[in-house]
Amino acid sequence: MEFNRRIEENLGLRMKLMLSIGFAFIVALAVFYTLFSFTNNYINDYFDDSNKWMEMTDQKAEEFQKYITDNGYSMQDEDAIRAWNKKNAAVYLYIYTPDVTIYETSTSVAAFSYENYRPIAFSDGIADMSIFYAIDYRYYMMATISEIVVSVLLFFFLVMRRINSIVLGIKKLETDIKILEGGGLDHVIEAHGYDEIGNLERSLNNMRIAFNNNIAKEEELTKANTELVTRMAHDLRTPLTSLLLYLDLLEKRKYKNDEQMDKYIKVSREKAERIKVMSDLLFERFLITGGKSDKEETAPVKFIFEDILSSFVMSLETQGFTTYSSLDWPDAKITVIDGYIDRILDNICSNIFKYADMTKPVLIDICTNEAAPDSGHANDFLIKISNRIGNRENSEGGSNIGLENIDLMLSKMGGSLEVHDGGETGEVFEMIIRLPLHDNADQ
Repeated sequence: MEFNRRIEENLGLRMKLMLSIGFAFIVALAVFYTLFSFTNNYINDYFDDSNKWMEMTDQKAEEFQKYITDNGYSMQDEDAIRAWNKKNAAVYLYIYTPDVTIYETSTSVAAFSYENYRPIAFSDGIADMSIFYAIDYRYYMMATISEIVVSVLLFFFLVMRRINSIVLGIKKLETDIKILEGGGLDHVIEAHGYDEIGNLERSLNNMRIAFNNNIAKEEELTKANTELVTRMAHDLRTPLTSLLLYLDLLEKRKYKNDEQMDKYIKVSREKAERIKVMSDLLFERFLITGGKSDKEETAPVKFIFEDILSSFVMSLETQGFTTYSSLDWPDAKITVIDGYIDRILDNICSNIFKYADMTKPVLIDICTNEAAPDSGHANDFLIKISNRIGNRENSEGGSNIGLENIDLMLSKMGGSLEVHDGGETGEVFEMIIRLPLHDNADQ
């Protein structure tokens, strides 16, 4: 199968058409030769009767004599003799006197060995004549012409059959394209063969699938963004309502003392900061999904992540967290989108600030893991970050837009996000960032 596919791809339509013409010519030639041999043998057998031959030859000699006598032609009227011979093309004449040759149908007529000798009377004397009547000549000519016609028709039939198959393929492709133009993206374009038409059918079907997938992804993304906006509007309403309430209390001076006023101001500030964080995350989401061309960078894993993770650890420790790291840098390259890794770790850092227990360490583990067989790469690069869930008074349930943004950014880099929320004890929160490594052959 693979061998036939390679042959068909290498031949192409032009060469296949040329081969079809050559094949048709050989078949037509073989048919002509077979028919020619059969009819010649049949005619030879049919006219293999010497008595019939002599009888018809005598009849032609009498016709010629009558022609000469009725018109009074002499031995010098060679043109008249030639005119009669032209009408009777199957008759070979040799007319002569002892002194001169008067007329000869063909100089190669000796091949027929003139045996029918007889006198022929002209107006100016009598000459000798040898006559040979090729009685089967007419049938040979008719058979030969018929054989040529049959062979030519067969040749054109075989060639047109091949051309017709090409035309039908083009018409089918035209029909498929019109269906796609009408919006029938679920219409499967079947590929026939591996020539130019087959490859075009295959490419159009792949384009149809890609276009269909893009539409599905766009619809899914639009739906997700709509749900996100609805969810964010609901989540923003709660802190915004609380903020307005506390601002009203402050404006109307409904507080007992300065300590209670400071508390209202502090709560208002926390609510405002929460609204700001949520609006920043929403803005970040639309930056990711806004169709902006992202610049990719390919470099060794350690080169990309070492400084970023050092800043991540420093930010946590500055806020009073303790970190434990297990760093096993793989000797491989990775492709990331410029700015995405910073945003991902910033979001993780914000989550830890809000929800993690400061009295327990944050664990950071870097390793590699064998990729799925159909993923197209040998190994995955993993960053595992886990922390103990805290019990803070100001930690309100969110819309998970931060985690969704992280997962979306990772998916655009060919990776994924795994979240283990709480585990069996309900106390540990773990995030696993997975990104594909390049094979050694790609480095």
